[in-house]
Amino acid sequence: IKLPYFITLGDHRDLTVTPYISVETTTLELTYRQAFVKGDIALEGAVSDDTLVDGNRVYFFAEGQFDLADGYQLAFDIETTSDPAYLLDYGYSGKDRLDSALTLLRVTDRTLFQTRLTYYESLRDGETNASLPPIIADLSYEARITPSIGGTFDYQFSLDTSYRPSNVDGDTGRDVTRGGVNTIWQNSWVLGNGLIAAAQTGARADLYLVDDDVAFAQTDLRAVPHAGVTLRWPLGMRSPNGVSHIVEPTVYLGWAGSFGGTSPNEDSTRSELDRANLFAASRFAGEDAVQTGPQAAIGVTWTRFGSSGTTSTLTFGRVIIQDKQSDFTETSGLDGTKSDWLLAGQFTTADGFIVDARSLWEDDRGLTVADSRVAWRNDWIKPVSYTH
Repeated sequence: IKLPYFITLGDHRDLTVTPYISVETTTLELTYRQAFVKGDIALEGAVSDDTLVDGNRVYFFAEGQFDLADGYQLAFDIETTSDPAYLLDYGYSGKDRLDSALTLLRVTDRTLFQTRLTYYESLRDGETNASLPPIIADLSYEARITPSIGGTFDYQFSLDTSYRPSNVDGDTGRDVTRGGVNTIWQNSWVLGNGLIAAAQTGARADLYLVDDDVAFAQTDLRAVPHAGVTLRWPLGMRSPNGVSHIVEPTVYLGWAGSFGGTSPNEDSTRSELDRANLFAASRFAGEDAVQTGPQAAIGVTWTRFGSSGTTSTLTFGRVIIQDKQSDFTETSGLDGTKSDWLLAGQFTTADGFIVDARSLWEDDRGLTVADSRVAWRNDWIKPVSYTH
């Protein structure tokens, strides 16, 4: 039996108290919310005395955000629990790693500043907090200018560090600090018959400081120049009933090189081929690993814009590279010189319903990866999402 009591505490605060009683547990659940002039907070938690674990079980989640002066935004997120199984036993959360973070953000039309401090807590069997690493701090500043030669020029300064409290040599004790500069110039042109050409070139430089891992130099410098060209040919058709179709064949040709040291890969261990990075210069998710050598990507995207506000998108393509990248895993779809075939689609409606699906196909083995997400979000419904 669960019996929630909703208690208003004025016009801007409320508290929900939910006693929860069964033959297996006696639990008290609490939710507190408060709105401020320039922000809001939400706290939730529970305490249980049950037959599954000796002693009390507790969890606490908190989040909030505030608008500061000069366009800055401050956000915090706290997640903790007394034991790894508590959240799953009671259905409070399916997360197997908790993250508590403090973030400061400022966004303008030409700049982006962000700094964040994150603490991770593992709930996985056989994984310790010390090996994650548990403490991550990062800071970055990005800006865009319009040079006289045309196009746009973006530059970024970034600093990040990962800290493990253990002093053991190797992956379980390694501490890494990276400082980097990244630049990119890009422009696009409309050619004859509606063909669109885009070019980009740039370079990045990173300085790494590594402790507690003799496999890497304590101080190392790496430079990565890159260049690429993309050709797209959008073909459009509009039917009498107001439905529009766009078919867009796309080819990308690129190259990147890496000169200097080899850094430890802390932030790009779970990269995968998807619709967003099919035509990207690098398909690694972070800064530590870089995709090098000549490469090409081919694909086609079909988009349908319905008269009632619905949109359907389907993308098909693959990546071809000269040099095999050792940091791509077998399930990434990118571990060979030819990637798996990507087949991805999305369906959205005017009232915020979204179905997003992706699959990877090998030439000889067929389907290797499939995942999907269903979400519904608009002005009058709480965000709901299901991922498979």
